[in-house]
Amino acid sequence: MQSEESYKIDKAPIWAESLTDEQIKNLIVDTDFAQEQIDEGRDFCYFLNKYNHINDNSKSDYALMAYTLTQPENLERASVYDMVLEENETFEIHRICVYRDGVLIDKLPDTTVKVLDNENQSNGGVIVKSKKINISIKDLHLYDVLIMEDTRVKVFTEKEFVRRDFVKHTYITPDTYWAYGKYIYKFINDRNQVVAYKKFFFRDENRELIDSDVQYLQKGEVFGVLGTNGAGKTTLMSILMGGLQPTAGHFTICGLSYKGQAQQIRYKIGVVPQEYALYPTLTARENLHYFASLYGLRGREVHDRITQALKRVGLWEVADKKIKYFSGGMKRRINLLAGILHTPKVLFLDEPTVGVDVSSKHIIIDYLKELNEQGMSVLYTSHHMQEAQDFCHRVLILDKGILLCENTPQGLITDLKAQNLEEVFVRLTSQDMAYE
Repeated sequence: MQSEESYKIDKAPIWAESLTDEQIKNLIVDTDFAQEQIDEGRDFCYFLNKYNHINDNSKSDYALMAYTLTQPENLERASVYDMVLEENETFEIHRICVYRDGVLIDKLPDTTVKVLDNENQSNGGVIVKSKKINISIKDLHLYDVLIMEDTRVKVFTEKEFVRRDFVKHTYITPDTYWAYGKYIYKFINDRNQVVAYKKFFFRDENRELIDSDVQYLQKGEVFGVLGTNGAGKTTLMSILMGGLQPTAGHFTICGLSYKGQAQQIRYKIGVVPQEYALYPTLTARENLHYFASLYGLRGREVHDRITQALKRVGLWEVADKKIKYFSGGMKRRINLLAGILHTPKVLFLDEPTVGVDVSSKHIIIDYLKELNEQGMSVLYTSHHMQEAQDFCHRVLILDKGILLCENTPQGLITDLKAQNLEEVFVRLTSQDMAYE
């Protein structure tokens, strides 16, 4: 590994959603907890953001952290420190600055980075060769808050390609037991299979241990959002699709935030609304050409896609028939095609089979299963519990905007000792209404 390959100074990756200076300042203002530590002369650090990203080629660990420098010995440690890199690992520096007297001061111009050889030895022999990144920061002051933003990128070797599929968990830890406070954590799985990960976060602002847990993310998952009328299903979908602004909370799609990256998200998602989004005086083919053009699809490629799609849903023979003469089931099928011609990464479906005949319902669900098997993730709302049970990998149940539960359909059935998902739904929503 050459020195210039061991580290670089660059912007944070898009999936990391780097914070602005103002956002950082708002997050590190004094709290009762912070003041208590300062009064007792103790330093502490806390995450502002902590993300992990994995794909088929590499694993990236991103952290945006703040460190108080109240104790003189910690000021000295922060001024000069080493970062050991494994084989095929790169250290990316995005930001080094200090919060001083209410102002963020960029310290990258005052920072020197050196790359040193590093060897771990045993009984006189070298067992591991690595690189050590030496970072020196000039002119740090007592009572500064040091802000560090960086990413460690580990490219998998051929040996690791074999080994990593046998590792049960990706272990994630803040590295220091004295990391307190509130922060956003996100694990982004961009592999073509399930990744299990176990996170270890140690203490909250009340110094209470935070339980570790194992979670799973899967590319190409069908996730069902279930609930009674007025539960918030369509509202949630509208927020995720960009139709409504959330009043609170935060979400990302394909690692992109709706704040500032809405245009990029638009090309990653497909939308199939409950109401028909079709022009009744145009033919099926003309409707599909129009919606394809909104995503820049033209020429032979879009012609072939439309032909193939129409044949797949059994509507090729009526491709030049006006939509106003179509049955409800036929309109539903065209509505679906309009949302997937640009091959989105994530597909939003709001009641895709409501009011359709049995034949159309089977065609739609079977086609969606095919798309999902090809890697398309699906977020789906429905009133049909049996359909959701058969179709979804995971479901959640909402009531008045409140999350009642979330699990696999079989997991919910087992937990409540129910016969099917419909019984689970009735029990939970009935219980909730009983306490009104």
